[in-house]
Order: sequence, then structure tokens, then C-alpha cells
Amino acid sequence: MRSSRSLWDSTLPHLDDVSSASSAAGARQGYVQGPEEQMLRLVERTIDLGDEGDSWWRLPATPWRSTMRRVASTGRWAQRFAVIGIMFLLITTFQVRFGLAPLKRISAGLASIRSGAAERLEGSFPIEVAALARDTNALIEANREIVTRARTHVGNLAHALKTPLSVMMNEASANPENTLASKIREQTDIMRDQVAHSP
Repeated sequence: MRSSRSLWDSTLPHLDDVSSASSAAGARQGYVQGPEEQMLRLVERTIDLGDEGDSWWRLPATPWRSTMRRVASTGRWAQRFAVIGIMFLLITTFQVRFGLAPLKRISAGLASIRSGAAERLEGSFPIEVAALARDTNALIEANREIVTRARTHVGNLAHALKTPLSVMMNEASANPENTLASKIREQTDIMRDQVAHSP
């Protein structure tokens, strides 16, 4: 009689000793007490091994089938978790891609303003970033007003300096041999050039 190596030194009872049912293929089936006091479904079949004579093979079917069912169940759960994981990945990608699209539009708009192609952020934005776009436009407008006022102030200052510079130049030119007058004329020329190039 042969048995599985997984039994080690243990043996299973013979189905002749318990009530069993025979199948059409000549195999007998029944339930027996296992080595660890568990109920096993035992399948026996007579196999002719030639010179060694008939031998009984005892195959405990229930643990194997139970293990296969557990493996199949685990596989099904793994597939479900894999599908759920892929769905979450797709949803996250969708949210990141389309959720950050308005910020990309704001970034492109700021680049256009920096290059001088636009003066403000244009277009409609979602509620979440509309306040950012509105505040950015307000900041751009405030900076534009500051620059305009500064240019006006510089222009007024340059215009106010032209007359005193002309007077100083005329006085210095009236005394060409005077060293101090020559120095004043030189510095006055520099100041007039700077005033002329002011915005």
C-alpha cells in the first residue's frame, strides 16, 4: 500500500474499514478521521503495478479541493482589488489632468503678460481659481498704475530740470576761460543728456 509523502509517519484508515461508496471508475469514496483530527474525504482506487501486485493509493481529496477553492477565492479577490486599483489610478489621473488645467491656463496667461502679448488674464475660470485670476488681474492693474505714475513723475521732473540746466549752461558758456565754468558746462551737458533720455 502506497501513500502520500505529506503524511510523514501517519497513515489513513482503509475504506474497507468504513462505509464507502464505489464509483463507476472503480474508485471508492468515503470520509475518515485525518492525522490532525480533521474530517477528510478519501478516494481510493486499485492500481495494478505488475510484479509488485495490486496497490492501494489513498488520496485525501477534501484538503486539496479546499485549498484550491481558497486559492481561487484569493485569486478572484486579487482580480477585484486589481480592477479597483486600476479604476482609482484612472480616476486620479483624470482628476489631476483636468483639475489642474485651469492653473496651466493661468500660467500660460502670465507668460503672455510677461512677454507683452497680453495685458491681463482673459477667459472664464472655475470657482476654485476664479479668485486667484481676479486678484492676479488686480495686482497687474495696480502695478501698471504705479508704473504710469512713476513715468509721469519722471517726465515732470525732467521737464522741470530743463530750464535750470539751460540757465546754468548759458552762464557757464558766458565765461569760457573760467575753469569752474568749464567744469559746470561739462557736468551740465551730462545732466542734459540724461534728462533727454529719461522716459
